[in-house]
Amino acid sequence: MQDRVRAQFLSAVVLVVVFAAGGLVGAAVSGSGSGTPDDTGPVTTRESDQDEDRGDEGRDRRRMRMFEQAGATEEQVAYVDSAIIPWYGNAIDELENDSTVQALYEEYDEARDEMRSKWRRFEDYFDPRRDALRDSARALIRSVLDPAAQLAYDSILAGNRGGDRR
Repeated sequence: MQDRVRAQFLSAVVLVVVFAAGGLVGAAVSGSGSGTPDDTGPVTTRESDQDEDRGDEGRDRRRMRMFEQAGATEEQVAYVDSAIIPWYGNAIDELENDSTVQALYEEYDEARDEMRSKWRRFEDYFDPRRDALRDSARALIRSVLDPAAQLAYDSILAGNRGGDRR
């Protein structure tokens, strides 16, 4: 029984580590938080920065549909609005009412509910153990600090009660 609990705990830890690693890789690939432009490509600004630079023109252009941005004439826009957009809306409605789509959505919904239930089981097992380890680590850290540093550390911890800072 203890081996099973240990295996479950290790599996949960691996899951958390893999999830965190994925987030770090995603952040590294997207360049989020790096603060430096990519040396391999042109420097670009975010769309909101461009809009601020262009004023109303930028905001209006962002609201335009892609085919309008591409330079569609008024007649082409009118045709798209009167024929293509309604056709697409009807086709999507039919697709959403398709029995296979409905069955797949129900399967998805059941899988999502099952995953939530498993995640809650994981949290119920993992969180108290993690919290106990964190509290022990904090007590050990506090024990090596001098009295003034202990007070400062306690103050920092009290200010971070909403977070899990070490």
